Amino acid sequence: LDDFRKVIENCATCTSENIERCAKNAKAEKESLQASGTSFWQMRNAGTSYLAIGMLQNIRTIMTKKNEQMAFAKLADFRGSIDLTFFPRTWKEIGTKLAAEGVYAFKGKVDGSRDTPSFLVDSMEDIQTLQAHTIKSVHIQLKPGFTDVRQIGSLRDYLFVAQGKCIVYFHVETGGKMYITKANTQMTTPSNTEFIQTIKDMSLVEEVWCE
Repeated sequence: LDDFRKVIENCATCTSENIERCAKNAKAEKESLQASGTSFWQMRNAGTSYLAIGMLQNIRTIMTKKNEQMAFAKLADFRGSIDLTFFPRTWKEIGTKLAAEGVYAFKGKVDGSRDTPSFLVDSMEDIQTLQAHTIKSVHIQLKPGFTDVRQIGSLRDYLFVAQGKCIVYFHVETGGKMYITKANTQMTTPSNTEFIQTIKDMSLVEEVWCE
């Protein structure tokens, strides 16, 4: 879960900390729609949509009266967990893509009609894409043997060719002190797993991380 801390902090709009507030808002929205004469079927698609991100736990499936499978689960974040409900249509679409202890991003609405709020899942979002949007910089720490920029010619060429939106910082240890240098502004890179692994495999690269 730690690998997704940034995306949870920056992108999740429904969490274990605020789901009670989301539920109160959902209940108020529903009461307002009822007062305005909105039909039941219209209300099903109304209301605020939220994004919940966390580790999927305690998946439990049941069969409905129509002999359709639906599911319940917990979604854990850094402060607690929320209840998830997957209705038959949604479970049929994404159920086979889910596994316990996996980290996922779900879009849906909050049901505030019961004592314990539940997040009603409508769809699954690509968490890798969300994470990429939260990353602003790529940090490359060079090995102590680095003494001259000509030693990292292949790394420099690869970074210049790469296309992305992340600023690059080099970390170099000299004389027992760590120095951080911001790369040329024309050197902006992606932050996907394949790109990061390629850099890690290059000579004189000690460590690579994203922030």
